[in-house]
Amino acid sequence: MLKCFWILLCLSLLILVASFLLYITDIGTLACNWIIHKIFYLSSENGLLWQIWEEPKNPEGAKIHSNFDFYIWNITNPTEVAKGLTPAIAEIGPYCFANFVKKIDIREENDSVFYRNKQKFAERKDDPKCKVTGKETIYHINVPFLVVEKRLAKMNMFMKGLARSFIPSDWSLIQKHSIEEKLKSYGQTDTTEFGFFMNQNESKSFEFEAKSGKQNVKDTGKITSWNGRKDLSDIWFSPDAFTLQGSDSNSPMVPPLANASRLDIFVDLLCRSLYFERTEQSRVSKIKVDVYNVPLEELKKENNRGYWKRGLTNRDGMIDLSSCMELTFGESAPLIASLPHFLYAAKGLENLFNVRPSIEEHSSFIKVEPMTGIILEAAKRFQLNTFVSKNFHPGKPKNNTIIPAFWLSQTFSAVDHPGLLTKFGQQIRWLVLVTNFPLVLLVIAICGNLAAFFIGFKIHSQARRPRRSQARSLKELGQIESCSNETLERQNLTTIS
Repeated sequence: MLKCFWILLCLSLLILVASFLLYITDIGTLACNWIIHKIFYLSSENGLLWQIWEEPKNPEGAKIHSNFDFYIWNITNPTEVAKGLTPAIAEIGPYCFANFVKKIDIREENDSVFYRNKQKFAERKDDPKCKVTGKETIYHINVPFLVVEKRLAKMNMFMKGLARSFIPSDWSLIQKHSIEEKLKSYGQTDTTEFGFFMNQNESKSFEFEAKSGKQNVKDTGKITSWNGRKDLSDIWFSPDAFTLQGSDSNSPMVPPLANASRLDIFVDLLCRSLYFERTEQSRVSKIKVDVYNVPLEELKKENNRGYWKRGLTNRDGMIDLSSCMELTFGESAPLIASLPHFLYAAKGLENLFNVRPSIEEHSSFIKVEPMTGIILEAAKRFQLNTFVSKNFHPGKPKNNTIIPAFWLSQTFSAVDHPGLLTKFGQQIRWLVLVTNFPLVLLVIAICGNLAAFFIGFKIHSQARRPRRSQARSLKELGQIESCSNETLERQNLTTIS
């Protein structure tokens, strides 16, 4: 047992010293980073991450989707609005779809990956919260009417009269259609056909160029060009709006190991990059995540000057999308983007339309596992509004008007895919174990030293037990001899007597 004591004590002390040295040199984090550098880059040779990035699927092979929920604004006083009075609106929704995204036309060149996003939409009819069928009738602003009126204003009288002869007689600023028609397509002729999400099903995005991360894993997936553009100077109007940066908003991941206080995300629907600020740490199921939100400062009008054409009033919480629409759809439609219910926008709009903005329900956020950069929960929410110029309004109002059209909530949560969360959680636990390996050794060393202490105590106790027995025996022997001497003395006295 003594031999075991010394072996255990020496081994425990050695592990204790080693774990302390590994801890102060942060070898666990370095080892974890080395593993991530080896497996978290974009390449067709890197099968696991490539499959997650190209077309996310759960362990059973089913395609993973995000939820597209449309909330439509219905104009409840169309007659008054046509006369130039203030609109009254009511929200109808959600009209629900599942959104599937797949990377196509992929090619790899050096440290870059080129690709397009192909989107597919499918109605979620079985979701109990989706009570809108799309057949409900609404009144809304007829965007092509404003586009045509703007074109007509630039024509001479003869051409204007000729152009008006091709416009349907019942065509007006306010139109009555079903929700499905408003989003997908409406119109009597090819020239007047319009829908906010017309031809988006099975559509292909412009080409993206992103860094593969082979040279620096912290650059994995970062966009370097979009539609052949290295910047956005031909879309926006000031240098602070020209920068093209961040990760693709349709990607399931952001750069790993970033540990960043800020994330940049490029949203192609808005033709711009948005930055998200880290606000807290939370958990998705049992996995620790960093939570990022769009800060109020990002939407202040001082930071939005570059997203408004000259002659238009710059507003808090809004950007002018007319230039973006011209690039993406070939027509400068008078659309303005904001957060739903005019969150962070001017209080005047909130009061005008009697809307109720909520940070919890109407803001955008991303929850990222910080080591791998995998997104476990996210919400992208924005509202499209129609800018109605007083010059093209048949009611000749005194001021320009911004009228909400619809707002969209695109959400994803790994909690909805238990198999995916379980598999990913196992991989994260291995990385956490590698990171905390010095602490694990430290615990083992402490337990070993405690075990050695108890063994040593036991050995010491056993060594003292024979000495105590011997002392007790000698004491008893002394008492016996003393008793014998006393007996002999008594016998001698008796004899003498």
